Amino acid sequence: MVSSSEILSWLGQTALAMGGALGLFLIALPTKFGDKLIGHRFDKKLAAFKDAQDQQIEKLKEQLAHASDRGKRSNEREYEALSDIWGQFVDAFQATEQCVVQFIEHPDFTRMSDEEIDTFLNATDFSDDQKREFKSSSDQNRLYSRTIAWKSITRAHNLIFETRVALKKRGIFVPEALRKVYEEAIELCSKAEIHEFVKFRNPTIPYADDAPMKYFAEKRRNVQNRDGRDKCAAPPNAGRWIV
Repeated sequence: MVSSSEILSWLGQTALAMGGALGLFLIALPTKFGDKLIGHRFDKKLAAFKDAQDQQIEKLKEQLAHASDRGKRSNEREYEALSDIWGQFVDAFQATEQCVVQFIEHPDFTRMSDEEIDTFLNATDFSDDQKREFKSSSDQNRLYSRTIAWKSITRAHNLIFETRVALKKRGIFVPEALRKVYEEAIELCSKAEIHEFVKFRNPTIPYADDAPMKYFAEKRRNVQNRDGRDKCAAPPNAGRWIV
């Protein structure tokens, strides 16, 4: 029978042997197996780090592409706004100039037959009511001039209004300094158009002497003083035409 002292001796020897094996394992850890274990853990961390960096890089690329796209669209919209506003302003300015200068040329209706008058009216943009009013008028030359003058004033008024609206709607794309220039120029046209409207309703009032009318009045004088008969598109029988 094995005594207790023998059992304790065997357990001690076994523990000593296991401790030696564990020591050998720990000694071998920093060598081949240890290198593999440490390398594996390092590779996992490096892969995770690279993946996180790649995600950040892709996110940054998306942000840069978005910013670039927004800048491109903003430039395109700014160009479209400036082109549109400039085109409308030119139309409004020319219409204002025409309504102030009032260079109206027409045939002498007192020397025309009814058939000739009908042919002439059909070539105009007069409405049916305007044509009937014109044919029944006792002073067709005066009525025609006033009708054309009123149409030019109305056209200038509408184009000035449309330019104001365009500048308000798309002014966010117009540089501040340029927007102020547009506003001042539109205001000049508006004052000139309003003056012509008042003058049309009250022909006896004198021309205003403010800045807008000074500017456009100079063009009026240039037209009135020039010898433009040979430059106008008048028919061969020019004696029947009135300016």
